[in-house]
Parts: sequence; C-alpha cells; structure tokens
Amino acid sequence: MPLLMTSDELTALLRDLMKTQTVYGPVRHGRDYVFAPLERPESVDLTYVTTVLPPKKVVRSPKETLFTFSKGEMDDSTLRQDVRNVIFGAHPCDVNALRILDSVFANAGEDPYYFHKRRNTRVVALNCSKANEHCFCTSFGSGPELNFGYDLLLSDLGETFLVEVGSDWGAAVVEGRRLREAAPRDLELKRLRMDATRRMITRRMNTSNLQRLMDGSLYHGVWTRLGSECLSCGVCNMVCPTCFCFNVKDQLNMDLESGLRYREWDSCQLYDYAEVTLGGNFRRQRSSRVRQFINHKLNYWVTQYGGYGCVGCGRCISQCIAGIDITRVVAEITGAT
Repeated sequence: MPLLMTSDELTALLRDLMKTQTVYGPVRHGRDYVFAPLERPESVDLTYVTTVLPPKKVVRSPKETLFTFSKGEMDDSTLRQDVRNVIFGAHPCDVNALRILDSVFANAGEDPYYFHKRRNTRVVALNCSKANEHCFCTSFGSGPELNFGYDLLLSDLGETFLVEVGSDWGAAVVEGRRLREAAPRDLELKRLRMDATRRMITRRMNTSNLQRLMDGSLYHGVWTRLGSECLSCGVCNMVCPTCFCFNVKDQLNMDLESGLRYREWDSCQLYDYAEVTLGGNFRRQRSSRVRQFINHKLNYWVTQYGGYGCVGCGRCISQCIAGIDITRVVAEITGAT
C-alpha cells in the first residue's frame, strides 16, 4: 500500500540515506539544475523540471579509470571499490533512460564497469509535476509518470508526498518510519495531478511507422540543410540520457613504466569519431553526422535493442547552440509539417 510522507519526513529520510551512501540529487546551479552529491538534505530542489546533464553520469562517469598498469602488471581494483549510490529525485524519462542503458551494456556480454556501479545504485524517483516547452516524453511513454524501474517513487501531492515501494531496498528504507497509509482520495489526487502534467506537455513526435519512415529518409534534403546549421559541438550527445559511446585511451606516466587506461564520453558529431587508419573518415560531412545521431535514436536503435533510443527529455533541443529541434526534423521527414 502506498504511504504518505511530509516534507520534514522526506528530509529526515534523505538525511539518513546520506549517512551511509552517496546521494545525488537535483540542486540549483545558477539558472540551471544539476545532479550533484548532496552535502546537506536541504540543498535538494524537487521543484526542478530537468537538469543539464542526466543522472546517467552517476553510473557512467564522463571519465573513468578502467585499470592502472606498471611494468606489465595490471591493477583493476576499480571493479572492487565500495560503491553505494542513491539517485534521488530522478524524473521518469531519466529512469527509463537508465533501463535503456542497461540493455545496451548487457547486449554483447555485461560491461563490468557499468554494472558494478549500476547494481550498487538505488533510484528514488520523482513523478513530474511540471513540464517545459521542450518535453515530449509522452510520445515515447517515458513520462510524466513512472510505473516501474524504481526502488522508491515519490509523487508530490502538494502538502505531502505519496511514496510507492518498488524493491526490497525501498521497503527496508521506509520500514519503521511510522508513515501513514495513503487513502483512496490520495491515489485519486495523484491521478489528477498526473493528468494535469500530461496536459502541460504539448510538444509531440509521431512515432507511428517512424522507423520505416526514417529508414527511407537517408537522402532527404533535411540532412543537407542541417549540415549547414550544425556546429558539430557534440552537446546533443553529452546531454542525452541514452547516448553511450566512449573512447578508450592510455595515459603513460613520466617514468614510461606505468600509467592507466581510461574511457571517456565520445560524440558521433565530432569529426574524428568515424576516422580510421590513414585518415579515412566515413562521416566527413556534418550532414552525415547529424543524420547518424537522429537515425540512431529513432531507427537503428530499434533494430539493435528493440525500442527507441529517445525518451523525450528535450535536452538535445534546449541545449543545442544551433537551435536544431529533433521533433521538427522528424515532422519534416514524416510530412507532418
């Protein structure tokens, strides 16, 4: 049965979590919001709509050491480090993005570095009570309400939070906290608030036959136009909650006998991403790189992983310096404009 929690009780729960785990939550940073390790429970701001970077950075660090080496010896102790993370206040689109990444990193054998963090990271999700002009999660069924994939799920009812348990860990967290059980009127209030949030989301992407239409658009004129507009900065990849590409590099110490191997986020929009030996490049033109990004999300991803690689968070739209809007691109291709 769902429970009810006051703001003070939620703060107390958060304070208890911070005693034994690293808790990442949405905090205000200038005009924006970011997921950051919380130093005090009062710094979390659950009124946010979206963050600049998605919480995937908790389980997929922008740069992470894979192992160190010295005179032929390798130390992969990073896989044995004690990890106890909590992502607190993640919205449904970002939680669904984590589930998508789970399928990606388990596709050809489990990625040990990803799943070491992922399996030791708990998710306290937060249903959306607001939306902005860039949100289009309803087009993919990834928001504004979450139905699974969480340990605890919060819904803001105004004076209280509705708390739903999704795992044994979540049950253990709320056990013994003397919380009230939710009444039918509380569940009805949640439904009404979710309906109200859905009405706020006016941006749409028509996904009917979308893969087929995208597959037939490889020579559409829209790509040439976007190639002249795109700056190939890679921001769309960096802020996307489902992008997973990385580059692996070795860093040698000054003694020339030791060093480390690390991986860092990479972007298919960068010129050298598709570069191969002797300077060959499969995507020299910006138009081909933009086409790759959008087609991967809405076409190739379906073939690879059985579903779309977009959750409609709108970050690629809001953060694009050139003002490229993926929903307008799709509307042009599908003839909806």
